[in-house]
Amino acid sequence: IALSLTLRLHLAYDLPWAEAAWSGLFHAVSAFNNAGFSIHPDSLMRYATDAFILLPVMTAIVIGGIGFPVLHDLRSRFNDPRHWSLHTKLT
Repeated sequence: IALSLTLRLHLAYDLPWAEAAWSGLFHAVSAFNNAGFSIHPDSLMRYATDAFILLPVMTAIVIGGIGFPVLHDLRSRFNDPRHWSLHTKLT
């Protein structure tokens, strides 16, 4: 997610690589943790019409909201829902 944001910020918005990498990484981590932080004064409003920025951010929010225990459970026991933990089933 951070890589896709970095590439988009560099290629479409002409940010230098270092600034694009920092912004991409920061927003990916912030979205994954559902922190709501941004390094821009207008948050992500400047990207309101850019699906290549919003889709990775939305994906990070959903995956982060699901959480590591559920993702691990789904990854290790995907084909056998009977053995999922109660937490995974409720999530």
